[in-house]
Amino acid sequence: TAGTYDLSVKGPHTLLNLRAGVTLVSGANPVDFGTLLEGDANDDNRVNISDFSVLAGAFNPHYDVRADFNHDDVVNINDFSLLAANFGRQGDVLQE
Repeated sequence: TAGTYDLSVKGPHTLLNLRAGVTLVSGANPVDFGTLLEGDANDDNRVNISDFSVLAGAFNPHYDVRADFNHDDVVNINDFSLLAANFGRQGDVLQE
């Protein structure tokens, strides 16, 4: 339905990206949400020591999909690099 909306997108272990006040018209409405930042293993919209704890516990042979940030079916230094790059960041916040 055409109108103005607040739109958000969040992956299973990414930070939430919000676009507020987006006007939609009938037909296709591309909306650029930017890059979804990886590293939120516990799905609390923050990348912090709790996420690092999940990652540390998921190194081979204890695979945990929550820490597989690059979706390659293994938790390794590449996933750590994604978490480290976004450590201390928080996703956008939805207003209730």
